[in-house]
Formats: sequence, structure tokens, C-alpha cells
Amino acid sequence: MASAQRDARKVKEDIAGLRATDATTKVLQQLLIGVRPGPQLTSTRRVKPNISRTKAIVPGTCENNLEALSAKQRYSLATEVVNLSLKALTESAKARAQDRVPRQQHDHAEKRQALLPRSANSTPSKASSPVTKSAVRKPTFERDANHDEHVESRESTAICARTAFAFLRSSEATTVSKKDVAPLQLESGMLVLVGKLLSNDLVDLAIKEMRLAKHSLESFCSAAKIVAPAKETLAGLLTLDAAVVEHREALSLAITYQALVLRTLGAARKPRSVEACVELLESGFPSSPSSLIIAQHNVTGDAAKTRKALSTLSSAILAMCPSSSSKADEHGLDTSIHPTLEAVLRLQVMALRIQQTGRSLLSVVDPRHDTLEALTRCIAAYVRRTSGRKCVRLVYTAVSQAVKALSLDLTLSGMGAMPVMRILCSLAEEAELSEEALSWAESITECLCELDENHAQRVSSVIRATRLQLTEASVSQAVPAIDIVLRNKLSGGSADYEALLTELDQLCQRFHASMNAGTRFPAIDSFLITSASFAQRCFRTWPSKATTQVQSILSITLRKITAQEDTNEWVNRDTAKAFCDTEMVQALTLAAQTQSPDLVWAHSTRSLSLARVLRILVSSALKGTSTADASAIYDDDTLTDVARYLILELQLKTVLEYVSRLKYRESLRVLLVEISRRLRATVTMEQHPVRYLATACELLRFHDAHPDMLPLNHLVPWLRPISFKGNLASDSGLCKYVDGLEAELQLAQTLRSGDVSTVELSTSIALLERSFGTSGAPSTLQDCLWDVGAVRSILSAVAYYHSALGKATANVRVLQLLHKLDRLVDTPTHTLRSGIRLAKAWMNVGFVEKAEDAIKGVANLAADIDCQILDYMSYRLALAEISLASDEYDDCKAHLLELETSRELLPPNKVSREQRASYERLHAQSWLVNSAWSLATGAPHEALAGAKHAVKILNSIWYRLEQASGLEKQSSDLHAAKDDDEILKLASGVSKLQLKPTSPKDQSAVIVQAKGASFWPLIPRSSKALMMLSDLYVHHGLFSEASYYSTKAIDVAGSVRPSPLLLRVRSHRALLLALAGDTEGAELCLAADEDSDLSNCPLAAVARLQAKGAVLTREKSFTLAVDVYGEAERIVGKLQCEAPIRELSQGSDGTLHKVVRVAKPVPPPTNPRRAPASRAASLPRAQVRTRTSKAVASRSVAKAEPPSVALSQRSPCHLLNKLALDIAHAKALAQLSAGDAVGDVDTELDPLTADTVRRHRSSRLQARQHLTKVTRDLQADITYNILPEAALILPALLRSKLPAKPAAKSTTIKASSSRTKQAGAVTGTELSTLAPPLQEAYMCLQPDSARSIPYVSIAELHNEGSLRCSTLMPLSMLPSAGVSDARSFNGMFVAVEQARDIAADREASAIAVDLRHDAKGSPFEWPEVQQAPASCQDTEADFQARYVDILPEPWTAISLTLDEDCTELIIARYCRNNAPIFLRLPFARHKPEDVSEEKFDYHTAKSEIQEIIQRSNASCHNNDDVSSKGAKSSWWTERETLDRRLQDLLLNVEEIWLGGFRGILSTTRQAMDDLLRLRRNIVATLDRHLPSRQTARGKTSGFELDDSVLELFIALRKYLDEESEMEELVTDLLYFVVDLLQLKGERNAYDEIDFDSMTVETLDALRSIEAPEDSASEDKHLILVLDKRLQKFPWENLPCLQNASVSRVNSMLTLRKCIMAMRSGPSPDGCHAVPRNSGGYILNPSLDLSNTQTALEPALRKAAARDSAVWTCIVKRAPNEDEFKTMLQTSSMTLYFGHGAGSQYIRPRTIGKLDRCSEVVWLMGCSSGAVTEHGELEPQAVPLSYLMAGSKSDAKAVSDAGDPANRNESCFAVLATLWDVTDKDIDRFSLAVGEEWGLFEPSPVPSRLSAKTPRKRDRMLAPSTPQQVPKTPKTPKVKKTPAVAATPARGTNRARGTAGRSVSLVEAVSKSRDACYLRYLNGAAPVVYGVPVYLGD
Repeated sequence: MASAQRDARKVKEDIAGLRATDATTKVLQQLLIGVRPGPQLTSTRRVKPNISRTKAIVPGTCENNLEALSAKQRYSLATEVVNLSLKALTESAKARAQDRVPRQQHDHAEKRQALLPRSANSTPSKASSPVTKSAVRKPTFERDANHDEHVESRESTAICARTAFAFLRSSEATTVSKKDVAPLQLESGMLVLVGKLLSNDLVDLAIKEMRLAKHSLESFCSAAKIVAPAKETLAGLLTLDAAVVEHREALSLAITYQALVLRTLGAARKPRSVEACVELLESGFPSSPSSLIIAQHNVTGDAAKTRKALSTLSSAILAMCPSSSSKADEHGLDTSIHPTLEAVLRLQVMALRIQQTGRSLLSVVDPRHDTLEALTRCIAAYVRRTSGRKCVRLVYTAVSQAVKALSLDLTLSGMGAMPVMRILCSLAEEAELSEEALSWAESITECLCELDENHAQRVSSVIRATRLQLTEASVSQAVPAIDIVLRNKLSGGSADYEALLTELDQLCQRFHASMNAGTRFPAIDSFLITSASFAQRCFRTWPSKATTQVQSILSITLRKITAQEDTNEWVNRDTAKAFCDTEMVQALTLAAQTQSPDLVWAHSTRSLSLARVLRILVSSALKGTSTADASAIYDDDTLTDVARYLILELQLKTVLEYVSRLKYRESLRVLLVEISRRLRATVTMEQHPVRYLATACELLRFHDAHPDMLPLNHLVPWLRPISFKGNLASDSGLCKYVDGLEAELQLAQTLRSGDVSTVELSTSIALLERSFGTSGAPSTLQDCLWDVGAVRSILSAVAYYHSALGKATANVRVLQLLHKLDRLVDTPTHTLRSGIRLAKAWMNVGFVEKAEDAIKGVANLAADIDCQILDYMSYRLALAEISLASDEYDDCKAHLLELETSRELLPPNKVSREQRASYERLHAQSWLVNSAWSLATGAPHEALAGAKHAVKILNSIWYRLEQASGLEKQSSDLHAAKDDDEILKLASGVSKLQLKPTSPKDQSAVIVQAKGASFWPLIPRSSKALMMLSDLYVHHGLFSEASYYSTKAIDVAGSVRPSPLLLRVRSHRALLLALAGDTEGAELCLAADEDSDLSNCPLAAVARLQAKGAVLTREKSFTLAVDVYGEAERIVGKLQCEAPIRELSQGSDGTLHKVVRVAKPVPPPTNPRRAPASRAASLPRAQVRTRTSKAVASRSVAKAEPPSVALSQRSPCHLLNKLALDIAHAKALAQLSAGDAVGDVDTELDPLTADTVRRHRSSRLQARQHLTKVTRDLQADITYNILPEAALILPALLRSKLPAKPAAKSTTIKASSSRTKQAGAVTGTELSTLAPPLQEAYMCLQPDSARSIPYVSIAELHNEGSLRCSTLMPLSMLPSAGVSDARSFNGMFVAVEQARDIAADREASAIAVDLRHDAKGSPFEWPEVQQAPASCQDTEADFQARYVDILPEPWTAISLTLDEDCTELIIARYCRNNAPIFLRLPFARHKPEDVSEEKFDYHTAKSEIQEIIQRSNASCHNNDDVSSKGAKSSWWTERETLDRRLQDLLLNVEEIWLGGFRGILSTTRQAMDDLLRLRRNIVATLDRHLPSRQTARGKTSGFELDDSVLELFIALRKYLDEESEMEELVTDLLYFVVDLLQLKGERNAYDEIDFDSMTVETLDALRSIEAPEDSASEDKHLILVLDKRLQKFPWENLPCLQNASVSRVNSMLTLRKCIMAMRSGPSPDGCHAVPRNSGGYILNPSLDLSNTQTALEPALRKAAARDSAVWTCIVKRAPNEDEFKTMLQTSSMTLYFGHGAGSQYIRPRTIGKLDRCSEVVWLMGCSSGAVTEHGELEPQAVPLSYLMAGSKSDAKAVSDAGDPANRNESCFAVLATLWDVTDKDIDRFSLAVGEEWGLFEPSPVPSRLSAKTPRKRDRMLAPSTPQQVPKTPKTPKVKKTPAVAATPARGTNRARGTAGRSVSLVEAVSKSRDACYLRYLNGAAPVVYGVPVYLGD
């Protein structure tokens, strides 16, 4: 007993001191139960005591029963143990609570270090914490040696308490405590124990004890016996029997019990048990905790206690849920320790609903605030954690149910409900519940109305609503309002701004996703810009808030807003900072370790956005201020070196892109220097050698292109030798780029050296080719090239450089490499562009077939839907060029039409700044192609307009490039065309290089300042355009314009350095000069490139040889010319072989070198066939016509070896074949001129003559061959040699109406033996050998003659006209020719007049083109594809009606023309209603009898007139001192000698050239009676004296003389008084008649004819004809239509035209225009009157003609001062061009008295373009009417420009006829001088003309000579030509008339004017020539261009 008491005390002491052990529990069990417990009752730390199954302990017997305690003692012990255990456990729990505080602080520190989020009210999970579960559940005492002891004591104490409660529940204890224990006291104690167990983290023991407590409680409340389940779950513990719920006394204990169960659930960490309890916790469940608390409240009515209970319940429920913090999201998703998200949400909502119930019990006002705030946290956590894991609609439903469960009306909950409604709105939107989302959004907006409109929350709601109802209406209404609000200062906190940024981001994303990229909405653009600005403001205020949203908004805005001016508004340094966060820097640095910068920036969308921001910052810095400073560069020294390098390198590239803009150059220079300095400090050669090398390459390329932008001292540090033999240091990951960078640097340095050779460039290209030549994929290529764009740029630049130099072969190789690079990179745009360039390069070397292959290789890229319109247009344009080169004109037209359609899709206003330069160059090239197509299809005027427009565009680009490059404008007018468009630039890759001369020697060879690389693409284009325009002006016959543009082409081609292109342009100019007759200038052009090495440029060599051959041909060195053309043929023939094509395709450098230096000449075949495959392969998108050609036997044009390559082995080189054709044609012409035999060139070249021009040339060549044969036959047979020297007339002989007698059919007539010279009749058989070749020549000139006119140049038309004359005139004389007179007339019309008329028409068209060109139109005008108008040839009737029958009745037109060789003078006479007369007068008709005398042909006369004019001009301006003795006399002697020489020259022209045919110039109309009488007399004379008519059978001829021949006789009546001269003239005509009869078959021996008798009889017949009355000659006028080579001669002063009214024009078309313009006025036909009251004069503008001013000013003033006269007077000052132009446009007559023609004041081209001009113009200056000849091109004279001014079409002239108010707008007459004259003579002449015409009043003082002048004129009566002055040769056989007095006597008064009749200006000039002292030297100089004009009132 004593021992038991002692044990009991010991147990109590151990329990009270918290020292209980397993032994203590054993002792206690023995004392209370009385038996020794088994192993199951013992408890250790490892094996817990199994007391859970202990029922009511039944006392039993023990071995030591005497020592057992009594029942009362055991009861007392159990009670004390319970109390002590509870107290000990309470102290233990307190100690654990105190230990948690420092431990939690330590845990927080660990969290901060490890950055691992942990829940604030939950323990770490296994996955996130190394602490074991047992350690978590035990007190966190210090881990020392006593820790295990404390744990064991706590558990033992708990077991002791449970043992005691087990005893107290026993029946024994019940018996003992019946009276002392209150009801449910034991159960209450048990629950207290459970609470203590939970506080000590003894969850398992607590659960066991709770099961016992539940059973005890239910047993107490229920009458029935309650049987406990074998093992009840935790969820089951929560349910109670209905009896407990209904038992009032047990309610309080039941509530405590359930609270402990919930606490246990929270501590047990059993999520499945918690999930099972969810339904049990609902208020609707009978035994739910909330139901019990409410039931107790209903019993007690204690609201405070109930609210506290409910609050405790709510906390217990929330304790079972994970934290709602975002940091615990990952932890809360762990379903192994937490319930599902749906269960958690339900528990949280349940807890909030319980809180609501508690608040409602206390009537708390507006309890929604706390509930909404907590609900917001719960819902937000639920939404976050279900994002992407649950169906959005299910989430939305769950949240909606949660809100509904709380019975919350969110719309009435105010601001607190905003977060929940935002969540619901977002979920509804994501779930595509648009109506619900919009409803929530509107609710949010309504709830926020109480806030200020600038509050961030309110703005956010508006943005959300706008996004949800995004329509066009909302965009136009809501978006501008939001835009305005965002610009203001908003209110709200950081969270509000963060929410606003989120909404902005979503709206921006919606805009980006829904709006079409090609559609611009200004409102949206403005909103995006404002959003970006707002995001940046938020970023500045809260750098760490909503970074993702800020970057997203900025990225979207950058992608949508592409305009530079828009981005400049909002992008700033903060934008870059927003992107350049730690994550971005780390990503860029990591990527840059192994990749090039281009790949690094393309790493992500954010990096691309940052790259664009940096570019915009640079652009803004340049455009924002006049001079940017270093602060404009974005740099951050806190970043890594690699990151800084990337940022600076990108800004460097951006700066380089703006270098072409002149206005930024100063700012760029500052930025470049600063960036270069910072890069050098950031990347060093030691640490970053690869990046250092890449930067050096970039700076070197830029410095070479723009040396003034980057000083050399900043470049030199980058160019020190770089060696990669050692370690690459920090760039070891970039070793793969080393080879490519070294090759790129070497190529740049090679170009930088200046004098670049082909070998050096080839070596550099080979190095670069090897660096990526083996690359088979883009990825491999990117691994070997640092900057693919830079490599492409330098290859493109090298290609442009080769193109600028004209090295076509090297260009092909480089472009092949470039095209390969583009294909490897797989960039469709660049691949298409390089393919187009390659195709054009193939055409430049002559292989159009290879060009077709190249263009077909990129056809699929052009057909791609993603192909840009501009690239597609370039592709189409290339197809058009290829088709044009292949002579497929229909295909070319189809491509041009397609191109026009594509152009409509890309108008100028849709072209970006980057595309503008390419867009403009494309327009220029399109105009060029359209021009070439127009010319090829017969529209030369449209071709000229197209070429002119192309040159205008290219000039504008050139000028802008000069501005951008800072070069001064050259003095030439090439760049005079300035447009107002913004400055254009070329592609950045092209403008990175520049060639600089290396030595003064090289610089001297450069024509103009060397241009940089930006000019390289433009040089070949501009050169080609200028040469093409020059050729078109040649086609129009205009030399000045052609020469101007040819000179400009030389300037352009030489703007880089001497090159093959420059050589080709010079060769082109040499051809032009040779055509213009300037062989000396042509030789100088060729001599400039004498030493050029053309081994690699065969086409340039061929061009030079062609020009040289043309010069030699012009110099009549025909044999040398044939040799030169043969060499050109050899080179072309070698190029046509397959080997050069194959080697060129493979890039062989020596191919063309071999071609040029082949030793053996191998002439090309003249008819190589084109393989069918070459044409069958159709070009893409074009209809192709398959061309077939017949096989023709090949015959060599020259005497050469047969071709060494068989025809079947030759490649089809169409362009080269055409070139060979041109050379063969030129060679054949030279051979014909040299007298060599030439094969049938037309037959040989037929397969290649696809174009009209070459067909035309070929047919004309055949005609020349036939004429050569005729000439050779005539020279071989003396019988026919009279034809070349015989005068011929058409019409000549008419067939007699009487039938021919049989004698006419005789084949031979025997001549008398007494005759020394005999000839028989020429029969048809004898003439059969002569007629066929003439007929063949005639037929060659006929086919397609009219259709080919537009295709043929003016020079060729003149040559063709000469051929026609040489063919038709002889052919019309042959009886067996079969050519009718009608056909002869028609042919002669064409031969004589057509070329001149077309030349005048083309000049007018050229002026119209200039007017259209000068008009201010759109710079982007697109050429229209127009079909050439149908060409028609004037027939006889057409010509007669259009040109002849419109002549006024008194007028006669005489056309004077030379043949091609200038050996024949062709005279045509036109009179109204009369058939024209054509007369051929060979200069060889009269041969000097003395061999020492020089024959007087055209060349002799031209040399004489040129020398006279030259000497006269020199003497007129001889300013030497004449005061010395004899100087003045010598001067007068020279002038008088020249005057006599000119007189002699005119006498010889009349006597020798015209002879007896001078009557053709007569204006007198002959009566028919006189003609009939004379015909009878002449026929009688012929019958009497011709031997062929002496027999009876030959008495009557089958022909009779035409009236035209008879008129020639009658016109000689005026010379009857001069017997000797008359006899010679008549004899000349009689010889002519006999020659005509001879050619018609009536053969006579000339020495048997008595010409003297015939002459006497003819003179008698002429005397019998009465002379016409003098009145009949009034108003007669003669108009000379002069050949370009005859306009130097003063024809008006021929003796036979003395005092006649004679004027001149250049063509019948000009005459027609004047006549039609005259008819528009009221004057009678041919009597046009000019009103005298409107005029103007310019007198002494140079201030050095005081004598002229003194002599003329009084008369001019009087004329201007007449009544109602309105005159403009400019005296003693120089007018500007506008003043001169105004005077011409407003005055009816303009009188100029100054030096020259006034061209120094107004340009002739300006005059020609006037729409209104004075009707009469006087140009009384030296050589004002001088004609400048230009060989085969048209001459130039200022008066001709006046005649072109104001011309109207026929229709316009007719419509204006009869309107007196309509003043004529055309100029009708121009008085000018052919050479220089002295001022006094010309002043007297001017006064005399004015008086004769009626403009000036007659002078009362007679014009008298000074004392010396009569003496000098007396000496001139018998002049003696000085020894040193050569005399004009004379013909002895023609006796000249006595020399007329050079100047009539002037000692008497002369009446001016003709009484009773008006005098025309032309007649007044004729009558006033004798007013000059020197009648011929000064008096013959003034001539009138135009028609007679009279002076009106």
C-alpha cells in the first residue's frame, strides 16, 4: 500500500514536472487498472501506446493485490493526473509558442535568401522543405541533447492523461463519482485534453481521444445504446447524432467538439478528409457546426458569444485552406497537402458566409466591405491557380456561384466590388461570353461614376468596355475620348495604374490582332501613341510595376506605328530603358556569345522592339535638332561590354543609313565620331578581336564612301594589323566568322586603294566566294558570315562598280555570286532582285538567251503572293527588256501593259520613304524601255518623249545624290533639272564604297570630279539614257541636241574614272561626230582611249572599231575601214561561240581576254541560225511567237576565211547576231565605196533581219549594189557612158500621137563613113543590160517604203532619197524600163522632198516634246503604251494637193537638192495647178578644156564660198590700227577683192551649173500658143538636122518634147540682147534634147549634127515669140526650197534672179505651214499684210553700236510714234530672255539691230517653242541667218527656229480662217544675213528696206558715198584678183556675160517703193541690195527666210 502511494506520488511529480516517461505510463496504468500492462499499453517514441481501443477499464486482480489502491484512491489519482497532465501540456504548449517566433523569423530570412515563397499560415511541403513531418509536428525547441527527452515526456504525459480519462470513464469511477461529477463534465475534460494535444502537435492522440469523446457525448444524449464504429474517419467525426443536436445541454459541448474536429482537420494535413467534410460543413447539413451554433443561439440568445463562435468556426475552416497570396500559388496547387481548388473555394466562401451570419447577428452596418475584400482575395487566388488548368467557363461558373452563395449584389456594393467584377468580366470574356462580359464591364463603369473622370480605375473601366464592344462606331467615338484622357494627369494609386496598364495592354493587343495591317485608322494610331506615352510615364514612376504590360504596349505600338514622324512623338530614352531590363540584357549577352549581332537582335520580339527603339532614337536625334550632340547616343555603362557593343553597333548602322541626306551631315559627323570612340573603348582587339574586326570593316566601308564624315584619325586606330593566331579571348565562340570577315576586309581595302585592277578584285571576290562557297544551307551560311547584309552589300557595290566602269563580264561573275548568296540566305526579295540584275548583266554581254534563263529562275518568286509590288514591277520590266532585245515586240507590249496595271496598285502616295528611290529609278527605266519599244514599233516621237522623261528623272536623282554627298554642282546643265521632291537615296548597301583617284596622273584622266558609290548604279543607267536620247535626236536629224546629250553621257561615264564604259560612250560620240562630218572631233574622241586595254571588254573593243570604221569611211579611206570592220567581225564571231558562254557562266576570268586576242581572224557567219530551243523556251507570263527561219547558204561579206566553227556548233546569240549584222552592213558599204565586189548581203543576212530598220538597211544596200553594177557597166562601155553626165528632166518626152513608123523598129542604123564619130539608135536589146539593174534597184527601194519611214533616221531618209533620184531619173529615160511617168513623179516627190519634210516634222515634234517636257507635271508620270499610228506615203495626187496646189497663183517653188555624192544638182519646180518638173544637172556636164584648170563642182564652189565668208568675217572684225599708212587702203582692197570673188562665184554657179537650164528658175507662165509654135519649130529643126531623121523611114520620131523642156527655151528670151551668151545657152539645151532622144532610142552621132545651124534656127524661133507684158510679172515670187548643203550659197543673188522676189525655206512642209497660217487671216491669198501699229525693236543692246543707233533710231522712233501704234522699244540695254520672248509674243513685227541673231538674249530652242511669235522678224546682225551644217544631219539656223514658232496644224489654221480678231500666231518672214557684214552697209540696207517696204518714211537726203568710195567703185569695174587670193575657176567653153556693175551709181536720188502697188518684204530686200557699197559681199548677205509679207495699215 505504501509502495503504491509512493508510486502514485512519483507519477504525479513526473507529470507535473513534465518528466513523464514510458515507465511513468506503465506505473500509472498499473495503479489505475491494477494489472501489468502488456506491450500494447506501453508507449515509446518509436512505438506509441495503443490506448485508443481502451474501453471502460474493469478492475482486475493482480499478483500483488494487497498493494493495490482502493477505488476511491484510484479515482482521486485519476482526477489529479488529469489535472496535472492538462496543466503540463498547457505549459508545454506555451513553451512551443514562444519558440516559434524566433524560428519563424529565421525561416523568413531563409525565404529571402532562397527566393522560395512559403505560405504564411501553412507549413512547408515535403517538396519545398527538408524538414521532416515529425519534426514539423513537434515543438521547435533547440536541437540539443535534451530534445528527445522533452518529446518523450510530452507524449508520455499525454498518454497518462488519456489513461486517467479512461479510468474515469470506467464503471468503477462512475460508481465512485455519482454524486460529485456534473453531467458532461467528463466529456468536457476529454475535449480539453484534445485541445491540449493539438496544441502540442499530438494529432494522432487527439484524433483517438476525439473518437472516444464523440462516443461518450452521443451516449449521454441518446437513450439508445450507441455502438461506436470500428474506426471512424475524420470526416465522420464531424457528424453528430441527431440527439446531440436536439440536446440543449450538449449543444455547447458539441460546438466545442466540432471546432476541435475542424482544428484537427487543419492540423492533420489530410486533403481528402477535408474534401469529404465540405458537404458536412454546409449550413444546410443538420449537424454542421454553423447549424449547431445557430441552434445554441436560438437557445441562449447570446449574440456576442454566437458571433465569436461563428468567427472561430470561420477561422477553422479557412485554416484548412492554403494561403490566397500569389506567392503561395505553387504551394497551393499541391494536392498532396491541400484540397482541390474547387473545394478550397467552397470552404472559403463557406467561411465568408459564416462571417456574414455572425455580422448579421450584431446588426453590423454594411458588412459587405470585409466580405468583398476577403472574397476578392479568394477568387483571385482561385482564378490564378486555375488559369490554363481548368475550362474557363467552369471557372466563371464557380466564381459566379461563390458570389451568389454570399448573396452579394455587386452592382450595389460600390468600390469594394470592383475587383470581383473585373475578375468576372475577364472570365466571361475569356469564356467568350460576350454578353455577360459586356454586362459586367458596364456595371463596373457605372459603379465608378462616383470617381473623377481622370481616375485610373474609371479610365480602366472605359477601356475595358471599349475593348468588349470593339466596332467601328466605338473606335470613332470611345477611342478618341480615351486618348484625350490618357494625355491628362490621372489620379489613383499604383495598383490602379497597374490595372489600367493591364487594360491598355489588352486593348492594344485587340487592335493589333483585329485590325488589318494594310488599313490605317488615325484614331487607333493616335491611341496607340498615347498609350505608349502613358506606359512610359508609369514606368518612370514605378519601374518595377507592370513591366510586362509596359513592354507589350510599347511593342505593339512599334509594330503598328511605322511612320517615322509618328514614332518620334513618343519614343525616348525611357522606351529603351523599359526594354533593356535585366532579363533582356542577360538574353542578349548569352546569344551574342555565339551569334552575330543580326541574329542576336532577331532573337525575340522584345529584342526586335528594342532594336527599333534604338533606331528611332537616332533618327529623332538627327531630325529633332540642327546639330545632334553625343548625348543623343543611348548608352549605359552599367551593362556588360557585349551588351553595350550590341547597342552601340546597332546605332552605328542606323547612323550610316542617314548619311546620304545632306541636311543631317553635320549631326551625323558628331554621332559617328562619338560612337566610334565608345566602341573602341568597349571592344578591344585583345578582348573582343572578332567584334573589333567587324567594326573595323564597317567603319572602313563607310569612310571610303564618305571620307569627310569620319576623320581619318578616328579610322586609323581600327586599321592596325589584326592577327588571329592566338586565342580569341572573349570571342572564342565567334571563331566561325573570322574567315568571312577577313575576306570582307580585304575586299573593302582593295576597293579603297583607288586604282583597282580586275585581277585584284577577282582575287578578293574569290576569297569571299570560298568563305561561303561550300555552304549548302542558310544555317551554314550564317555560321560563316558575320553580317550577311554587309556581304551582300559589298557584293552589290562591287557589281555596281563593275557596271559603272562598263566591265560587263566581271559584273556577270559578281552577280552570279550575289544571286547564289541570296538563294542560300533564302530571302525571296533579294533573290528576285539579284536575279533581275543578273539577267540584265547577261544582256549587257550580248547573251539574251542567258538572260531569259536567269529571269525564268526567279519567276516563281515574282509570282508569289508575298512579292512586293515594286519588285514585281521590276521583274515585269526586265521581261519587257528581254523581249525587246529578242525583237519580240508583242511580248514586250504585253509586259508593259501588265506593268502599267501593276503601277496602278502602287501610286506615289503609297510609296514609303525607303522605296522612293527605287520607285523613281523604276519610272526612269520604264520610260527608257517604253521609248525603245516605241522606236522599234514606229513611234519615234513617243520614243523621244520617253527618253526625255527618263533623262529628266535620272538628272533629278543625280542632282539629289550630289546634294546628299555634299559635292558641288558641276557647271554642265546635266543637273539643271531640279524637282521639289524630297532628296532620294540609294540602297544602303550600294552607297558604302567610293573610288578615289590615287595620283595626279589618274585624276587628269577623270572628266569630272570622281563620284562615290552612291552614283555607281546611276552611271550606266544615265549613260545609256543619254546615249539613247542622243540617238533619238540623231533619228530626228537634230545635231545640237544629240551632241549635247552625247557630251553629257561622256561626263556621266567619266565621273568615276577612265573605263570601258567611258570608251563606249566616246565611241558613240565619235559615231555621232562622223555622221555630222566632224571627223577631226571623232578622231580626238577615239584618240583619248588609244592606249586602253580592252582585253576583257570585247564589246567595248567592237564599239571602238565600229566608230573608227565610220570615221575612216567618212574620210574616204575605204580600204582601211574594211579592215577595221573585219577585225570587229572577228571579235563578235568569237563571242558567238559556245565556249565563251560556257566559261562566262562558270566565271572564268580569261574568257574574253582570249576572245579579243585571237590571232587568226575568224569572220562570223552572216546567217547563223537561232536554235529553236532558245525561242521556244517562253518567257514567263508572256505570249511567245515561235520564230522560224529558212536555211540560207552562207556567203561571206568580206574576203575572209570560212568560219572555224560549224553552224550547228554555234550558240544562238541573238544580240551578237544583230551586232554582227550591223558590222557586216557597214563593211559592205565601205567595200562598195572602195569598188570591191560585195556578195548578196541581203540574202546572207535575211534570217536576222527581224526588225524593220535592218530590213530597210539591207534593201538599201542591195539597191546600192545594183547601182554600183550600173555604174560599172556604164564605165565599161563607151556607148552608154553619156548617162552619168547627161542632164535629165522629168517629164522630158511625150509619146507622139501618131503611130511609129516601121523604121523605128530597126535595130541598127548605118552611119555615114564620112563621120568621125558615129552612133546608131539604142534599141531595147542593147539597153537590156542597163535597165534590169536599175529596175532591181528601184524595186529594192519600194517594199514597205512608207511603213518603214518612222523607223528610219533622217540621215538614212536623205540617203534613200538620193538613191531614188539616182535610180528613177535614168530609169524614166529608158524606153524599156517599164516605169510610168506617174510612178516616176511619185518616186521623185519622195526622193526630193520627203526627207526634208519629215525632218521638219520631226523637229516640230521634238519641240512639242520639249514643251510637254517643260510642263510641270507629276514627277511620277507613267508612260502609256501606245501603238504607233499608221504611216502613209504621199502619192502624186496627195503631194500635189498638199504642197503644190496650195501655192498662191503668182508663186513658184524651186527645190534644189544634191545627190549623196554631191555630183548632181536636182532641181524641182512646183507651180499651182501644174505638174512638177524635175531636172538633174550633173556637175560633170561641163569639163574644163584645159587640164590645168580646176573643175567647178560642188566641192569647189563650197570651198570658195567658205573661204570668202571666212575672210569676210575676219575683215569685218579686224580691229587692227588702220591709222597707219596704207592700212585702210589694204582693208578696202581686200574687201573689194572678196566682193568680186563672190560675184564671180555666183556667175559660175549660174553659167556652169545651170547653163541653159537657168530658165527653170523663171516665174513667168508661158502661153500655150507660144509653146505649140515653139514645139513645131524645134521639131522641124530636129527633123532637118538629126541624121536619124534624114531617111524616109526615120523622118518622124515616136516622141515629142514636153512643155517643161519648151519652157526652158522660152525662158531664155531675156538674153536675146546678148547674142554670144544666148547662143551658148541654146546650144546647151539642144545638146540636152539630143541626149534625151538618144536615151529614148533615137541614136545619132554628135559630130554629124550641125548644132550651130540648129542654134540659129532655134534663136529665130524664140525671137518670133512675143515677150509678156511687164504687168504680168507683178507680185511674182520665187521660193527656194534648199538642200541642207546648199543653204550657204546666196542663191537669191544669181544674175538671173536680179531684182526678183526670192525667199527661201528649208522644206515644203515649212512652206505649207506658212501658207496655211496665212490663210487664217483676212488678207488675199499670197498677200498677207502685217499691221504696222504693233511692233518692237531692240537697238544697240551691247552698247557698242553707236553708229547704228545714230543711223536707225530716228526712223524707228517715227515708225513707233505713228497714230495708234503700240511698240516696245529696248535701246542701249540688253534684254533678258523673258523680255525678248514677250516682245515676240505681243508684237506683229520684231526688229533686232545688234550683234548676231540675238541668241545671247534668247535661245533658239526657246524661240521654237513659242506658241505665238511676231509675223515678221528682222535680225540685222552679223551672220544672223548663217547656216551651220552637220554632215548627214539637219543644218541649224536661227531663222528656222522663228519659222517653227507658233505653227498651227492644218485643222486649226482652217478653223481660225476668216476671224479678223484672231491675229496670226506664226512667223512668216525672217530677214537675216548669211555672213558677217559691216555696220554702215547694213545700216544703209536696213533703212532702204524699211523705205521700200513702207515702214520708214523716205529720206529727203540722198544717199551719197564719201569721196573715196566712188573711186574704189570705179576701180572695181575692172577688178584684178590679188595673187594670194585664189580665183573662182571658170569654164573656157562657156563665155560669160560682161560683168555687171557691182554697185549701181548712187549719186542720184532713188525713189523707194512702187507707186500704186504694195511691196512685199522680200521684194523690198531685193531692191535694196544696191544700197550697200559692196553689192555682193554685203548686199548679197541679207536673205529672207519664209514667204512674202506686206505691210498693212
